[in-house]
Amino acid sequence: MSAAASDAYAVDLSARRPHSRLPASPVQTPPVRTPLARREVTKREVVWALTLSLLLALGIVATLLLQTAMQGEARVVQREHARMSALQQQAEDLRRELAHDADPSVLAMRARALHMRPQSRPAFLPSAGRAHH
Repeated sequence: MSAAASDAYAVDLSARRPHSRLPASPVQTPPVRTPLARREVTKREVVWALTLSLLLALGIVATLLLQTAMQGEARVVQREHARMSALQQQAEDLRRELAHDADPSVLAMRARALHMRPQSRPAFLPSAGRAHH
């Protein structure tokens, strides 16, 4: 057998199925699909795509509006916290000043500065309103 005959024979055997009496069918390649191959788009698909696009756009806008509102509220809360801290500090300063001014030694010193003197015989008022010595 010649080389050309053995090559043809080998191709012929490889094309056939084992134990098959039918001749081998020619190999068919699938049709080539290009990325630009188009099919007709139905009205329902267009409506569906537009609805989804609209919902997505509304969701993005709503998220942006919500975030903007939250940032505004965060600024208000931050200002109010700062104001509350300042008021708490002022209240604490006033409590300290009141505690200092309520001290008996400070009261006595202020009374002397106003030329007041201690009363040796305090007068008590009866319920009728007259003073007794």
